[in-house]
Amino acid sequence: MEDSKEWMSILVPVLVACVGAGGLLPVLIKLFTSWRAQRNKDKGAVTFSLISRAYFILHTLMESTGSSRAVILRAHNGGGPLNPAAHTYSSVLMETRESLPRVLDTWVKQPLDGQYVELLVSILKDGSVELETASMGQDGLLRSLYLKHGVTHSVVVYLWNTDKELFYLSLNFTEKPEGWEFPETNNEDIRVARNSLITLLQDKKIE
Repeated sequence: MEDSKEWMSILVPVLVACVGAGGLLPVLIKLFTSWRAQRNKDKGAVTFSLISRAYFILHTLMESTGSSRAVILRAHNGGGPLNPAAHTYSSVLMETRESLPRVLDTWVKQPLDGQYVELLVSILKDGSVELETASMGQDGLLRSLYLKHGVTHSVVVYLWNTDKELFYLSLNFTEKPEGWEFPETNNEDIRVARNSLITLLQDKKIE
């Protein structure tokens, strides 16, 4: 009973604030169910409260930037140290969206091509990368996904990394953000959201 009260006290304000986010309610319900099932098995797992707050930050950032989808992703190579020469995979961990298709259940342990790995190397070096779909490599995995989903611009932002994993944020746009000139590396909304997500989630176990 106490768990249910805690859940409702967290979930209700988040849902009120995020009522316009397509597909967010099923995601939160799924997260809560998973959290309750696993929390006693894994004391290092991120709490439902923190995940709810992270989703609130994602949704707020999506609205403030005019993006149509915001996702947090994890890149890894199956368990070993990150190495551009090794097979690298990427998975979506959290997602909030408006009009774009859902990728939370489909971009899971996705094998990455050379262009995508170069993108990850770039955000490790520079902190963020701004992409215009029309200018991306013709045969790239990410460009193909963007064309399929109608994404015209994207901002990919470094969050943090460990020896074995890289966590990053991607904002997807269906048109060039009004008033923005790419590259846009000093956006205050992105900077604040990035810092908040790091504070909330870094050093937590996110699956």
